Amino acid sequence: MPEVLIIHLKRFSYNRYWRDKIDTLIEFPVKNLDMTEYVINSSHGQAVYDLISVSNHYGGMGGGHYTAYGKNKTDGNWYYFDDSSVTQTNEEAVVTKAAYVLFYQRRSTGKSSAPKRVIPSAAGSAETAATSSGPESATNHMNGGATGLTNGVGGDSDEEMEVN
Repeated sequence: MPEVLIIHLKRFSYNRYWRDKIDTLIEFPVKNLDMTEYVINSSHGQAVYDLISVSNHYGGMGGGHYTAYGKNKTDGNWYYFDDSSVTQTNEEAVVTKAAYVLFYQRRSTGKSSAPKRVIPSAAGSAETAATSSGPESATNHMNGGATGLTNGVGGDSDEEMEVN
């Protein structure tokens, strides 16, 4: 099973005559997504995931707006990213009918003695800015207009971060 599990929710419906956005609330777990029963290899062990980020889409087929929720791996708090605005929120707020892409991180099984994998940080990520210039600059650093996701998933930076 992957370290980061990405689930893309079908939010657009197409048929011969009609195209529409699906705004149904899909309840998904924030903690303890257990995928163990879907693993064929019996020696794999448990495959339990916790949500680390949600990408949201607001609008319709012709256009829309993307936002994101992300869990900070350092302080454990959830944050809401909307263009240049970042606000702290709570865990209950992340499950909405706008959820479009879910990002889960696998829990460590404790069985492996292999070293932790390193994933490159996103260029201009809040973590990169916070580590180098303090927390105020983390928010300012994200004012580039791109919606940020935590845990450094994506990006082309040479900086590296450890995956928990």
